[in-house]
Amino acid sequence: MKKIKITAIFLIFAALMSIFAPVSLAAEPEPFKAAAVFLAETTTGTVLYELNADERRAPDTLAKMMTLLLAAEAVASGELASGEVAENLFSAYVGSDDDACDAVAVTVSGSVDAFVALMNARAAELSCADTVFVNTNGKANVRQYTTARDLFNIARAGAKLPLFVEVAGARSHGGITNSNYMLNPNRAKYYYKYGVFGKVSATYENGYGAVEYAERDGLNAVAVVLGAAAVILESDNSTEMQNLTEARRLLEWGHANFSWTAVLSSSELIARAAVQLGDGADFVNLRPEEDVVLLLSNDIPEDEITREIRVFSEESGEKLTAPVEAGAELGEVVLTRRGEEIGRATLVADTTVRLLRMKYFTAQLKAIFQSRVAKLIIIAVIAIFLAYAVIVVRYQILLARYVKKRAAQAKRNVENQDSERR
Repeated sequence: MKKIKITAIFLIFAALMSIFAPVSLAAEPEPFKAAAVFLAETTTGTVLYELNADERRAPDTLAKMMTLLLAAEAVASGELASGEVAENLFSAYVGSDDDACDAVAVTVSGSVDAFVALMNARAAELSCADTVFVNTNGKANVRQYTTARDLFNIARAGAKLPLFVEVAGARSHGGITNSNYMLNPNRAKYYYKYGVFGKVSATYENGYGAVEYAERDGLNAVAVVLGAAAVILESDNSTEMQNLTEARRLLEWGHANFSWTAVLSSSELIARAAVQLGDGADFVNLRPEEDVVLLLSNDIPEDEITREIRVFSEESGEKLTAPVEAGAELGEVVLTRRGEEIGRATLVADTTVRLLRMKYFTAQLKAIFQSRVAKLIIIAVIAIFLAYAVIVVRYQILLARYVKKRAAQAKRNVENQDSERR
């Protein structure tokens, strides 16, 4: 592994972001006045702050978010026309009309029971592991519960649907003012100008709750506050609804302490891979396939983020051979902080390295002669040649003996003939 410390932060937003959801902590805020608190970014799901986020609590009227979500999804999919449910949705959500919730349920699913079953099925799909609904409106029931984390998942899904955002973000409807004062500029104590939509709840048994979605500087987040109180202030004898003050403070803290930070640029050359048989090059530079932008705490020092670079050919021991096309996936870079992975990107060839044919043919011939089969063939050829040479030599020797023998025989015959003539 190669580990290289980051030496620069690039001010580039990514076209694609890595898919992960780490907890990324900034300087701790002052303790929140609530039983459960949760803040997370909606694009990646990165958790920015949590307290008792998985503690089961009664959803109360916050259950209406799921009722709105299912209706908005039915409209988005074309199963329903917006006009069929819009009036009841505004009445149910802005006016907290429980009967309107049941009317929406019948319109969407044909019956309240079928709709409640759909609420629970959708909750499971959204990874709401600690949520059970028994009605459409959140009326008290010991069998009905949810968590701050699960309410985030529901709001996160709703943020993608125009009808959900329209209804949940309405300041008023039919002469009724939304009790979610974080959306009301006339309520300066609670108003958050970056707020887009939300829902509040209040019961004597479970306290005050709020789910608020806000967008600021590209950071889209949902704050969930459960089990807060309403207190009488001694200063002016007014009532302070701490579900709203704490939700606003939570969002302000998140927006002030976190931002999208470009930690890798797709134009940055961060490694190289050796290349065999390249035409004019014996290596290729590697760069990230895409920009990597992470949601990080603003106070993270640059030297806390390290890069672990993997070059596939080096890890496998297999030599990279030309041609290598630009954009070929040749490695990976993993970004870590304090030993935990916070992002990664594929490393690709920055340029094309073409094959030098003369080197190729030379290498091929060398490979052929170095191969075991070639060696066996050469040995066999040599053996055949030696055997042939032995046979030829032996033949020449025998031939010489034969010729010599015939010459001697011929000489004797001549001598015998001469002797007979005498």
